[in-house]
Amino acid sequence: MNVKVMRKKGGKCKRQNRMRNRFGFTIIELTLAIVISGVIFVGIGFSVESIIQFWTRQAFHNAFGFEAESAMFRMIREIRQVRNLESVTTATQTNFVFTDVTNQAIDYDYDDNANQLTRNNALILENVASFQFQYWDEDYNALGAPATSPLETDIRQVCVSMTVSQGADSVELRSCATPRNLDD
Repeated sequence: MNVKVMRKKGGKCKRQNRMRNRFGFTIIELTLAIVISGVIFVGIGFSVESIIQFWTRQAFHNAFGFEAESAMFRMIREIRQVRNLESVTTATQTNFVFTDVTNQAIDYDYDDNANQLTRNNALILENVASFQFQYWDEDYNALGAPATSPLETDIRQVCVSMTVSQGADSVELRSCATPRNLDD
């Protein structure tokens, strides 16, 4: 600090601080401002990063989930169209084969080695981590081995459960269908 001593009339000394008349910032003030700005920008950066990650994950789930939901909707819609009691030819946990009301054979099959779901040997969904058909009778008792053609089937409801996953993300779906034409 520079101090200048000046003499005035009357012999008294007056000290004058040169810093009082200067405009600017000290190094401590500048350092403090930079540190505070850095902390603020780091906080904003983390917030923006987490928002982008959330948005990316949500967009992935929307697209991924939409594809799985579309496959599930199609299966349930077609299972409701089973023609009659004699038209179910295969009913296992991973395979369901039947004839619909338009007399078209429909075969849904899950290949657990390839993690794929097919309809009449055409791929409808990939990355299927788990898949299962479940069958219920008219009293809503689970059927381990339902009767199939040439016998009349005892199936009155078909439930489908599946998990579709890619990396750490997964979508679980479950739905049931009551075929319209399987009444006694």
